[in-house]
Amino acid sequence: MVVRAIRQDNPRARVNERHDIVLDQGQSDGNASQLDPSDLHKTEFQTGARQALKVSGSAYKLTRTRSLHHGTCLLDSPNLKELSRFLKSPARQFLTARGVESVRSPVGNVYTGFKSDASSRFQACVAEAFTALYGLGPDCLAGLERAGKQNELQQGSNWVCGFLDDSLQSIPEVQVGMKELQARHGSKTREVTFTKSSQSAEWIYGQTPRFFVSTHLTDISEERCSALLPDYIPETARIFVEVKSGVIIAARISTSQDKGTASKETEDFQSFLIGLVIHEIEDFYPVLRKARFTDSQHIPELARWLNEMFAKNVSTTDPTLDS
Repeated sequence: MVVRAIRQDNPRARVNERHDIVLDQGQSDGNASQLDPSDLHKTEFQTGARQALKVSGSAYKLTRTRSLHHGTCLLDSPNLKELSRFLKSPARQFLTARGVESVRSPVGNVYTGFKSDASSRFQACVAEAFTALYGLGPDCLAGLERAGKQNELQQGSNWVCGFLDDSLQSIPEVQVGMKELQARHGSKTREVTFTKSSQSAEWIYGQTPRFFVSTHLTDISEERCSALLPDYIPETARIFVEVKSGVIIAARISTSQDKGTASKETEDFQSFLIGLVIHEIEDFYPVLRKARFTDSQHIPELARWLNEMFAKNVSTTDPTLDS
C-alpha cells in the first residue's frame, strides 16, 4: 500500500525480498509500459549493479487481541550521511539477540529535490492509497482531512480515522489498547503510568527482545572475543549479562583464574545484579562496588565495559583507564 502511495511521485519504489521499501537506482530499461502496475516487486530501474536505497522500515507488536504496526519513511531528510554514525554501537560485536537480525543497507529519500511539503504530500498519498485499497471512498478521505484540522477521531459506517495524540488517551478503547502494550518484566507485569518519559522508557527498553552481552563467544565457551575486546579488560575476566524485557535475568562475572574463586565471584555478582532494570542503572560502577569477593582494582574496568555495552553516558571513575 505504501509503495503504491510513493509511486504516485517516485516510480523507483518497490518492495524487496526482506519486505523493505527501496528505491531502485539503475537506468530505465525502457519497458515501463510492459510492467504490471500491481507488481510491487519490480520497477523499470533495476538494470545495472547499483544497490537499491532503503527508505522505510517497520516494526510490529502483537498481543492476544490487538496488533500495532509502526512504520517509518525517509522523506527529505538532510541528515542521511549521519545515520551510519548514529547506528554504530560498541556492543555490536559482543551482543547476541533473539530478535530478527538487522541488515545494514544504504538509505535514501523518497522526495529528493521535492519542493513542497514532503510530509503532507506523503500523508495525502498514503491516505488515498489506503482508501483505494479497502474501497472506503471519498468520505473517508474527507474525514481524515477533518481529523487533522479538528484533532479528533472521525467515523463512518465501516471506518474510523484520525491522529492519535495525548488528548485522545481519555478514550476508553484507546486506554484498553495502551494497557495491553504495557511492559512485562520477567514473570511480573509492571503497571505503567503513561507519562511521556515513562512511556518512552518502558517502550524502548521494556519491549526489547531477549539478548545477552558477553566477553566470550557463548556463555559456556572458553574462547574470548580477544581481537575485539579493549586492552583494559583483564585477560582472566569473564562477563556475561543476559537481559529480558529490560531486566537482568542472568549475570556471570568473574576475574579470577582460580575456578573456585571465580565461582564465588559469579554467585556474588548474581546476588545483586539479577532483577535490576537496565535503563534505571545510570552507572555500573557504584553497582559493581557491592561485590565482596572480586579484587576491587578490577571493578572500574568491568564497570567501564558494561557502561559502554549498555550506552551509559558516564565517564570512567578511574582516570588511569583513560590513558
